[in-house]
Amino acid sequence: MRSAPRAALSAACISAALLSGTTASAQLLNAGFETAGTGTVFANWIDFNNAIGNISRAAEAVRTGAFSAKMFGTFAGDFNVSGFFQDLPTTVDQVWDAQAYFQHLSTDAIGVGNRVAMNVEFRASNGDLLEFWTVDALTSTSPTNQWIQQAFAATAPDDAVIARMTLLFIQPDIEAGAGHIDDVSLSSSGSSTLLINPGFEDFGGFGSASACRGWSQVPRFASNIFQNSDMPRTGTFAGFLFGQFTGSPNFSFFSQTFPASAGQTVDASVWALHKSTDAIAAGNFGFINLEFLDASGAIIGDILTNPGINSMSPTNVYAELPVSGAAPANTARVRVVIGYFQAALGGGGVHFDDVSVAISSAPEPCPGDADGNGVVDFDDITSVLSNWLVDYTPGTGPGDADASGIVDFDDITSILSNWLDACP
Repeated sequence: MRSAPRAALSAACISAALLSGTTASAQLLNAGFETAGTGTVFANWIDFNNAIGNISRAAEAVRTGAFSAKMFGTFAGDFNVSGFFQDLPTTVDQVWDAQAYFQHLSTDAIGVGNRVAMNVEFRASNGDLLEFWTVDALTSTSPTNQWIQQAFAATAPDDAVIARMTLLFIQPDIEAGAGHIDDVSLSSSGSSTLLINPGFEDFGGFGSASACRGWSQVPRFASNIFQNSDMPRTGTFAGFLFGQFTGSPNFSFFSQTFPASAGQTVDASVWALHKSTDAIAAGNFGFINLEFLDASGAIIGDILTNPGINSMSPTNVYAELPVSGAAPANTARVRVVIGYFQAALGGGGVHFDDVSVAISSAPEPCPGDADGNGVVDFDDITSVLSNWLVDYTPGTGPGDADASGIVDFDDITSILSNWLDACP
């Protein structure tokens, strides 16, 4: 899989954004295009730019069943994109596995410049495109008369509620040829625990709300957040941010969110640089934050931050900004935020590269160790009395010697039963 930053896909995304999709509960419907639609070419799919019957059910190239989808260009004399899509509901961080089979026939091979693309698009509740992942499934160089499997995985960014499977035929000019598509699937494999695009190498896609694949950004669609090839630490690109120049204090940032639970330790870092020719103005700074979220998405506990690059930092050299912390009670997710603060109208920008995130398991409970110092003694009795009748997520709060979730007489019993025990 690769993300393809092409203007061709921009037009396709804009077209799809103007249409409303069909929502299925778990998997794509009519994935083999066996059933014709009413008002659409295929049941359960929304098609667009079917100007001359260039999207159809076809029987001349079929992998399974009796039909496949067939697409070719509109021969409008200039760049055009046709396609169809179907929507599924998603949650943030949900991983989606996309797959389909593609073929073009030697008797109607795809012309030079034409291509068939498979997209997974993530959209907000208002239909805005947040990010998309794509692969060129067929081109003029693809083998003919055989089915070619294409597959990739995509992760839903912040604010995503729709995962859209989109199949496109892109015709830059008037080249001939048609593509056949069969047995499409889009299925979820749960939530992502992996950092995506840590070096900002992959473009988010034209029309996307984020400049870099895998990262949500604020403000969306902002021109002050982008990939920069000027001074990457590794690879070809770094992420780059500067202020919004609103005249008042403002934050711009990238973020990714991961599953987490109370007691886990999160260690994150990013490398940051500012150039002598675009140095950070006084009052501005670059930062990395850890934000712990509950199941509703609300921030809980303290925001842990490292505002480690500012006007006093050396220029033209990367410095690592680390931040770490333990997830508090009721944590469901942790958000890693990499950003830039502008105090007023001061200039300067920051290059960010090579993000790392590690989430370690919560330590094993130590019965009787109410204060968490590794030994059961008088200090644990003091901890129980200081937190008497306080409620916690079990095993996460001081005084909760038996990890029951409440500090009470049972904790005193646990301390006495394990007196002077030491925990590793």
